[in-house]
Amino acid sequence: MTSDQGLQRLSIENNLLIIEGRGAWRLSDITRSHTQLSKDLETLHSSTWGVLLLLKGDSIIIPEARERLIEIVKVDKTKGRKATALVLTDCSVPNLVAAHLNDLYSNAGDEFEEFTDIDSAKKWLNEKIRC
Repeated sequence: MTSDQGLQRLSIENNLLIIEGRGAWRLSDITRSHTQLSKDLETLHSSTWGVLLLLKGDSIIIPEARERLIEIVKVDKTKGRKATALVLTDCSVPNLVAAHLNDLYSNAGDEFEEFTDIDSAKKWLNEKIRC
């Protein structure tokens, strides 16, 4: 990635889509991420799955990107997506970012929870996937 903001790494681990990113997210970041994910998501769509967000910095999503992400999550919900877990680090305004993302994912109809560590987030997601 040429910028230090937005998507930095995507991976799939069992039934979890793991998204690692940093800083503010623009519409171009959301569009690029979704394009990169298209093929990988097809493997998840055959079962129930969850998203683990590993975000660094002040990960605010600008309004245009927010609306696009809500649309994407709503479609994903029809394809087996169960929940999103957030692990936020190196953030100067963690309560603001968590509330901002909680509002976004709630508006998309996704269950959302913030965690301080990856293991707890994965455990919660796996419980949601099994339900």
